[in-house]
Amino acid sequence: METGWMTAAGLGIGLLLCCIPAIAGFVLIQIKYRKSVLPFFMGAAAFIVSQLLLRTPLLQLVLPRFQWYVAMSVQNYYGYWIFLGMTAGIFEETARWICFRYLLKKRRRFSDGIVFGLGHGGAEALLITGIGYLNNFIVAWVLAGGGNLTQSFGIEEPLASQIAQQFQQLTFLGSMAGAVERILALTMHVGFTMIVFYGVKRGKSLPALLAAILVHGIIDASIGFWQAAGVTGWALEGIFAVYTAALVVWVFICYKKLSKEEREA
Repeated sequence: METGWMTAAGLGIGLLLCCIPAIAGFVLIQIKYRKSVLPFFMGAAAFIVSQLLLRTPLLQLVLPRFQWYVAMSVQNYYGYWIFLGMTAGIFEETARWICFRYLLKKRRRFSDGIVFGLGHGGAEALLITGIGYLNNFIVAWVLAGGGNLTQSFGIEEPLASQIAQQFQQLTFLGSMAGAVERILALTMHVGFTMIVFYGVKRGKSLPALLAAILVHGIIDASIGFWQAAGVTGWALEGIFAVYTAALVVWVFICYKKLSKEEREA
C-alpha cells in the first residue's frame, strides 16, 4: 500500500516549520541586537528542565502510583485537563521566572525576552513535534516510493498494513496541522515569556509569575474543554490563533513601553 508524494511533501514542510521559525527569529535578532545567544539557550534549557526532566516524569512515572491521580484521569475529565494545564503553567513559568529573576540579571533587554521565548518554544517544537514529523516523513517517503515497511523497518504484519493505511488517509494540509499548531505555540511561548519578563523588569515578578501561570494554565486546559465540545482539527487551530493574537498584542504593548525606556537609558 502506498501513500502519495503530496503527503510526504506536507510532512516535509511540516518538519521545516517546526525547526525554522525559532532559529530564523533568533538569527535575525542576534544580527540586529547582538548578545542574544545566552537568553536563547537559557530559554531552551528552561523547557528541557521544566518539562522533560521534571513535569513529564512526574506525570508519567510518579503520579500514576497514586490512586487520586488515576481516579481523576479516568473519572474527572475536566478536572484532569485543568490539572494538566495548571501544572504546565506552574513548571514552565516558574522556570522562566527563575531564569530572569536570578540567572539573566544582565540580560533584560526587550530582545532578550523575545529570544528566550523563541528558545523555549523552539525546543518544544523540535523535541516534541519535530522528532515525530521526522519519523513520519521518513515513513511517508518510503511508502510514496512503493517501499515496504516490513522490509524497510522490520515492522511486522498486520501492523505494517495498518500504518500504511493511516498514511494513505493523510492529506497534504492535514499533514501540516501539527506544525501550524507548533508555530502558534511558539508565538504563545514568546507571549508567556514577556508576561514574566515585564514583571521582573518592573519589580513585580511574583504577580507576573502568577499571571503567567494562570494564562498559560487556562489556555492549555482549554484544549480538553474544546475537544469535549467537538471542536477539533483546523477549527481548534483557529481558536488557538485567537489566543496567539491576544498574546501578540501583549508583546507589542511591552515593546512600546520597554523599547522607549531602553532608548532613553
